[in-house]
Amino acid sequence: MSSGPCHLAAIETGPYYYGMFIVLTGFQPNEDLAIDTQSGNEGGQTNAKANEQGSYNAALLPFVKGQRSGKARFYVTAKSCKIRIEFPWGEGSYKYQ
Repeated sequence: MSSGPCHLAAIETGPYYYGMFIVLTGFQPNEDLAIDTQSGNEGGQTNAKANEQGSYNAALLPFVKGQRSGKARFYVTAKSCKIRIEFPWGEGSYKYQ
């Protein structure tokens, strides 16, 4: 997905989206990033910085203890763009074909 100059790619690293690798590109070199993550009733905000190539990578583990499924979100806000992804995880999040 894209937003202005920014692009986000999400790679599933565990079954049922229990692990996601997020690749963000298109930021200005060393641009400040505000990151907001949420899964179930857990989440938080953090500040980060794009690298010299204007990229940032993150690992997201949306599993919440005591829950069999849920919805996760990963939002990034920077001067150059705002970009986000939301996805279901856990049981019923997708069906094998």
